[in-house]
Amino acid sequence: MAGNQSITAAARVLGELATVRQPLGVTDLARRLGESKARVFRHLATLRQVGFVTQEPDGDRYQLGWNLYRLGMAAGELYGLAPVAQRHMTLLRDRTQETTAMAVPAGGDALVMASVASERQVAISIKLGVVIAANYSALGRVLLAFAEPAVQQQILARKMVARTPQSITEPARLRQRLVRIRERWWEVAVNENNFGIATLAAPVFDAHDRPCAAVAIVGSSLRIDEPPDAELLAQVKGCAASISAELGSQAWARGRPPDQSRT
Repeated sequence: MAGNQSITAAARVLGELATVRQPLGVTDLARRLGESKARVFRHLATLRQVGFVTQEPDGDRYQLGWNLYRLGMAAGELYGLAPVAQRHMTLLRDRTQETTAMAVPAGGDALVMASVASERQVAISIKLGVVIAANYSALGRVLLAFAEPAVQQQILARKMVARTPQSITEPARLRQRLVRIRERWWEVAVNENNFGIATLAAPVFDAHDRPCAAVAIVGSSLRIDEPPDAELLAQVKGCAASISAELGSQAWARGRPPDQSRT
């Protein structure tokens, strides 16, 4: 019985973090759940050990962890996003002849959950389950641009690692890019993660018009440039719009998601 109670309490902690969708401290969580701080702290410590929550490096607040995103990725394969996306990503691959990829939010970064490889003789492959930082990734920046303000602030406040000299490492520059993405609904990254490789991405919205993923083509920087080719951009945006529509979203049709006031 005690074990069942612990599981239930831990599930309530995860549920609250998922509902609020921003980092919370022990005191705030305890108040919301009607539990003692000591009990909530014990559950958080256990959840942190197994990767279900993470703690802010410079604070005492907690948020959902990477293992939950990986579990969510597996669930997505069975329920909704991945099967829907795979069809449209394959069509995008066929039309552009480039590798296509989809990523979901991972605490301000991007977790790659699906990919369809190009059929070119020499093609770029993408490893599933890899987490890509937003400062050098078009997929990551698209997801971060539509994330909660608290998530954006957390990413902007952390030290940014440069993969190449083209990677964005200045918070002010990254913030400006996020504003542009929310205005134009696409992003491109050229030679930022690896030399010779470029990515063109656009947001995918769910039935509540919330950003749930980003879809992209990944190929040679000789073909995907900034600004991108108009036809390639139209294909990527069309794919994102088609996936969103099949998930029940009207965001692309309306030209805006809810609450465009956030930056």
